[in-house]
Amino acid sequence: MKLKWRDVEAGMTVDLGGDPYKIDKIKTKGKVAKVTATGRRGTFTREVKAKAEVSIARKAEPTRDSKRQPSGKVPTGGPRNDEQGTPRRWAEPGDAEYTKPPKKAKGGPWDKPADKAEKNVTKMLGATLVGATGNAAEGWYVPKPGADTLAAHLLLFHDVTLESNDYAAMVKLHDDQHARAKVAPFSPLHVNHWHSKERPEL
Repeated sequence: MKLKWRDVEAGMTVDLGGDPYKIDKIKTKGKVAKVTATGRRGTFTREVKAKAEVSIARKAEPTRDSKRQPSGKVPTGGPRNDEQGTPRRWAEPGDAEYTKPPKKAKGGPWDKPADKAEKNVTKMLGATLVGATGNAAEGWYVPKPGADTLAAHLLLFHDVTLESNDYAAMVKLHDDQHARAKVAPFSPLHVNHWHSKERPEL
Protein backbone atom coordinates (compact mmCIF):
# COMPACT_ATOMS: atom_id res chain seq x y z
CA MET A 1 0.00 0.00 0.00
CA LYS A 2 1.23 3.50 -0.82
CA LEU A 3 0.50 6.79 0.93
CA LYS A 4 1.65 10.33 0.43
CA TRP A 5 4.16 11.45 3.07
CA ARG A 6 1.64 14.03 4.35
CA ASP A 7 -0.69 11.14 5.30
CA VAL A 8 1.96 9.10 7.16
CA GLU A 9 1.79 9.14 10.96
CA ALA A 10 4.29 8.42 13.71
CA GLY A 11 4.33 4.72 14.59
CA MET A 12 3.84 3.52 11.01
CA THR A 13 6.49 1.43 9.28
CA VAL A 14 7.50 2.40 5.74
CA ASP A 15 9.67 0.77 3.11
CA LEU A 16 12.79 2.81 2.31
CA GLY A 17 15.20 1.29 -0.19
CA GLY A 18 13.86 -2.19 0.52
CA ASP A 19 14.29 -1.89 4.30
CA PRO A 20 11.53 -1.28 6.88
CA TYR A 21 11.81 1.96 8.86
CA LYS A 22 9.58 2.91 11.79
CA ILE A 23 8.45 6.54 11.73
CA ASP A 24 9.44 8.12 15.06
CA LYS A 25 8.33 11.67 14.22
CA ILE A 26 6.80 13.40 11.21
CA LYS A 27 5.82 17.04 10.84
CA THR A 28 4.35 18.46 7.65
CA LYS A 29 4.75 22.14 6.87
CA GLY A 30 3.53 23.32 3.49
CA LYS A 31 5.07 21.22 0.71
CA VAL A 32 7.67 19.58 2.96
CA ALA A 33 7.50 16.88 5.63
CA LYS A 34 10.30 16.50 8.18
CA VAL A 35 10.65 12.81 9.03
CA THR A 36 12.64 10.97 11.71
CA ALA A 37 12.78 7.21 11.06
CA THR A 38 14.58 4.24 12.62
CA GLY A 39 15.68 1.10 10.78
CA ARG A 40 18.57 -1.35 10.58
CA ARG A 41 21.00 1.37 9.46
CA GLY A 42 20.17 3.69 12.36
CA THR A 43 17.99 6.72 12.99
CA PHE A 44 17.81 9.47 10.38
CA THR A 45 16.01 12.81 10.01
CA ARG A 46 15.29 14.02 6.48
CA GLU A 47 13.00 16.43 4.67
CA VAL A 48 10.81 14.94 1.92
CA LYS A 49 8.12 16.31 -0.40
CA ALA A 50 4.75 16.06 1.32
CA LYS A 51 3.09 14.93 -1.95
CA ALA A 52 5.68 12.23 -2.66
CA GLU A 53 4.49 8.64 -2.30
CA VAL A 54 5.98 6.11 0.09
CA SER A 55 5.23 2.40 0.51
CA ILE A 56 3.88 1.17 3.82
CA ALA A 57 5.87 -1.91 4.85
CA ARG A 58 3.91 -5.15 4.96
CA LYS A 59 3.72 -6.91 8.30
CA ALA A 60 6.02 -9.89 8.11
CA GLU A 61 4.57 -13.36 8.50
CA PRO A 62 6.08 -15.14 11.52
CA THR A 63 9.01 -17.31 10.49
CA ARG A 64 10.98 -19.92 12.36
CA ASP A 65 13.88 -17.47 12.68
CA SER A 66 11.77 -14.56 13.95
CA LYS A 67 9.69 -16.51 16.51
CA ARG A 68 10.68 -16.36 20.14
CA GLN A 69 12.68 -19.46 20.96
CA PRO A 70 10.84 -21.79 23.41
CA SER A 71 14.03 -22.31 25.41
CA GLY A 72 14.45 -18.55 25.91
CA LYS A 73 17.91 -18.76 24.31
CA VAL A 74 19.01 -16.04 21.92
CA PRO A 75 19.29 -17.59 18.43
CA THR A 76 22.61 -17.74 16.59
CA GLY A 77 23.20 -17.61 12.85
CA GLY A 78 20.76 -16.45 10.23
CA PRO A 79 19.91 -12.80 9.65
CA ARG A 80 20.62 -10.46 12.55
CA ASN A 81 17.31 -8.60 12.05
CA ASP A 82 13.86 -9.91 11.23
CA GLU A 83 11.84 -8.57 8.30
CA GLN A 84 10.66 -5.61 10.38
CA GLY A 85 14.25 -4.59 11.12
CA THR A 86 14.07 -5.75 14.76
CA PRO A 87 17.26 -7.44 16.06
CA ARG A 88 16.64 -11.15 16.67
CA ARG A 89 20.10 -12.12 17.94
CA TRP A 90 23.36 -10.62 19.22
CA ALA A 91 25.79 -9.23 16.67
CA GLU A 92 28.52 -11.58 15.47
CA PRO A 93 31.89 -10.76 13.86
CA GLY A 94 30.57 -11.54 10.37
CA ASP A 95 27.84 -8.90 10.69
CA ALA A 96 30.36 -6.15 10.01
CA GLU A 97 31.50 -7.59 6.67
CA TYR A 98 29.55 -5.00 4.71
CA THR A 99 32.05 -2.36 5.87
CA LYS A 100 34.97 -4.28 4.39
CA PRO A 101 36.20 -3.55 0.85
CA PRO A 102 35.39 -6.36 -1.61
CA LYS A 103 39.01 -6.46 -2.82
CA LYS A 104 42.33 -4.76 -2.24
CA ALA A 105 42.80 -1.56 -4.22
CA LYS A 106 45.81 -1.86 -6.50
CA GLY A 107 45.29 0.54 -9.38
CA GLY A 108 48.26 2.80 -8.82
CA PRO A 109 48.76 6.16 -7.08
CA TRP A 110 45.71 8.34 -6.51
CA ASP A 111 47.42 11.46 -7.87
CA LYS A 112 48.38 9.84 -11.19
CA PRO A 113 45.61 10.24 -13.85
CA ALA A 114 44.37 6.85 -15.07
CA ASP A 115 43.56 7.94 -18.62
CA LYS A 116 43.60 10.88 -21.06
CA ALA A 117 40.18 12.20 -20.00
CA GLU A 118 41.16 12.26 -16.34
CA LYS A 119 44.44 13.91 -17.23
CA ASN A 120 42.63 16.68 -19.11
CA VAL A 121 40.15 17.28 -16.28
CA THR A 122 43.02 17.52 -13.80
CA LYS A 123 45.01 19.86 -16.07
CA MET A 124 42.14 22.13 -17.17
CA LEU A 125 40.09 22.32 -13.98
CA GLY A 126 42.66 21.52 -11.34
CA ALA A 127 40.31 18.77 -10.13
CA THR A 128 41.33 16.37 -7.38
CA LEU A 129 40.09 12.77 -7.38
CA VAL A 130 38.20 12.23 -4.11
CA GLY A 131 37.04 8.65 -4.61
CA ALA A 132 36.40 5.84 -7.08
CA THR A 133 34.05 2.88 -7.25
CA GLY A 134 32.82 0.16 -9.54
CA ASN A 135 29.60 -0.13 -7.51
CA ALA A 136 28.34 2.93 -5.63
CA ALA A 137 25.79 0.85 -3.69
CA GLU A 138 28.62 -1.32 -2.31
CA GLY A 139 31.02 1.47 -1.36
CA TRP A 140 33.79 3.80 -2.48
CA TYR A 141 37.59 3.61 -2.32
CA VAL A 142 38.94 6.94 -1.08
CA PRO A 143 42.48 8.29 -0.62
CA LYS A 144 43.57 9.14 2.92
CA PRO A 145 42.53 12.78 3.36
CA GLY A 146 45.12 15.39 4.29
CA ALA A 147 44.87 18.84 5.84
CA ASP A 148 43.77 20.32 2.50
CA THR A 149 41.08 17.73 1.71
CA LEU A 150 39.72 16.55 5.09
CA ALA A 151 36.92 19.15 5.38
CA ALA A 152 35.66 18.31 1.87
CA HIS A 153 35.92 14.57 2.62
CA LEU A 154 33.88 14.95 5.82
CA LEU A 155 31.18 16.83 3.91
CA LEU A 156 30.97 14.41 0.96
CA PHE A 157 31.42 11.05 2.65
CA HIS A 158 30.43 11.69 6.29
CA ASP A 159 27.76 14.40 5.84
CA VAL A 160 29.52 16.52 8.46
CA THR A 161 30.13 20.27 8.37
CA LEU A 162 32.20 21.78 11.17
CA GLU A 163 32.13 25.43 12.14
CA SER A 164 35.74 25.24 13.28
CA ASN A 165 38.74 24.39 11.09
CA ASP A 166 40.50 22.63 13.97
CA TYR A 167 42.38 19.90 12.08
CA ALA A 168 42.94 17.70 15.16
CA ALA A 169 39.20 17.78 15.95
CA MET A 170 38.34 16.86 12.34
CA VAL A 171 40.79 13.93 12.36
CA LYS A 172 39.33 12.65 15.66
CA LEU A 173 35.75 12.93 14.38
CA HIS A 174 36.69 11.17 11.14
CA ASP A 175 38.54 8.31 12.85
CA ASP A 176 35.80 7.86 15.48
CA GLN A 177 33.12 7.49 12.79
CA HIS A 178 35.14 4.83 10.98
CA ALA A 179 35.77 2.98 14.25
CA ARG A 180 32.04 2.98 15.13
CA ALA A 181 31.17 1.62 11.68
CA LYS A 182 33.27 -1.50 12.30
CA VAL A 183 32.01 -2.63 15.72
CA ALA A 184 28.59 -3.36 17.22
CA PRO A 185 26.12 -1.74 17.03
CA PHE A 186 27.64 -0.77 13.64
CA SER A 187 26.89 2.91 13.01
CA PRO A 188 26.97 3.13 9.20
CA LEU A 189 28.88 5.88 7.44
CA HIS A 190 26.86 8.44 5.46
CA VAL A 191 28.50 7.02 2.31
CA ASN A 192 30.13 3.62 2.81
CA HIS A 193 33.83 3.92 1.91
CA TRP A 194 37.29 2.59 2.61
CA HIS A 195 40.57 4.50 2.66
CA SER A 196 43.29 2.92 0.54
CA LYS A 197 46.87 3.74 -0.45
CA GLU A 198 46.09 2.98 -4.09
CA ARG A 199 43.05 3.57 -6.26
CA PRO A 200 40.91 0.59 -7.33
CA GLU A 201 41.14 -1.04 -10.71
CA LEU A 202 37.86 -0.22 -12.45
